[in-house]
Amino acid sequence: MDQKQSLKNSQAKTARNSIKLPPRLIEHVEYVATGQLRAYRRNARKHSKNQIGKLARGIKEFGFVVPVLADSDGSVIAGHGRILAAEILGLEEIPVIRINHLTKAQIQALRIADNRLAELAEWDDELLTIEFQDLLEVDFDVEITGFDAPEIDLLIESQEGPVGLGPGDAIPDREADLPPVTLKCVFAVSSRRGRLCRGRRTMTTSPLRGARMPCVRHAHGHARARFAR
Repeated sequence: MDQKQSLKNSQAKTARNSIKLPPRLIEHVEYVATGQLRAYRRNARKHSKNQIGKLARGIKEFGFVVPVLADSDGSVIAGHGRILAAEILGLEEIPVIRINHLTKAQIQALRIADNRLAELAEWDDELLTIEFQDLLEVDFDVEITGFDAPEIDLLIESQEGPVGLGPGDAIPDREADLPPVTLKCVFAVSSRRGRLCRGRRTMTTSPLRGARMPCVRHAHGHARARFAR
């Protein structure tokens, strides 16, 4: 080992020794009645009914796999939304990790950081599309992930490229001789303009101007693009 590498290893060891590691928190998980936990009165994070409902669906599907963080007095540090979701589900007790090794200022900062730091991450749309396609292949309810069906459809279409003509879509020479075509969509998405058509809608157009509009089938709340005439 050369002198430069030795110095580097020594500096890394010094840095590790200077960090005060918290206790092994996983050993301190306890089940606490929701009534014994107190919401932080200055919690700056707002939870909509829609988000709480999605959290409840996730807990029902996966279990309460992310414990709430609370101080020794039961004041919630992280997990306000999960507690509200647990109350909707009628859970009497939920897993809690007591945070006893931080100062009051550190706990205040942790409340903010727990939410803010997650917001700084970005999605890799290509990899996310692959994940959703895998789930759709096994007919999994993808809205459990927190994404809505229209969002997923637009994501997949953005990765697949614009809708093109199929083998049976040869454009005729004359439009006037062709009858109008009625398109019935339950949940239509225009990949070129990115506009959503909510609800049931019927459109009548010529084969030349309308081509084909992607219609979407519903299966357990999710959607996949399909063509229909």
